[in-house]
Amino acid sequence: YASASFEFEEKQKVYGNRFPKDYAMMQELEKGKEMLSKCKQSGKDFSEEKLLEFVEGNLEKRKLHVKYLNAVKLGKNAIESMQKKSKSYKEELLVHTQQAVDWNKAAMCCREMK
Repeated sequence: YASASFEFEEKQKVYGNRFPKDYAMMQELEKGKEMLSKCKQSGKDFSEEKLLEFVEGNLEKRKLHVKYLNAVKLGKNAIESMQKKSKSYKEELLVHTQQAVDWNKAAMCCREMK
């Protein structure tokens, strides 16, 4: 149990030294230490190695999920950028269409005058 608790503390230091600090992860590790303490107090026997593998596996999954969320955010930003460009293009197209209508009206007026 001591080595697992030590590993949690080391991970907390790593996340605490990052910029910006990952307070959420540090808090999760603190919860993990508390759960580890409860497991120790319960008297159930389990392998610390399995616990560490489980925790590290979940940390790795979390890293991958953060990468996924960042990719989603980039995609969302790209879509919003294209929407802005599309809106601008539509507005420009509307202006040109209105100009064409106005020119057409002027041309028809000139034909009627002849």
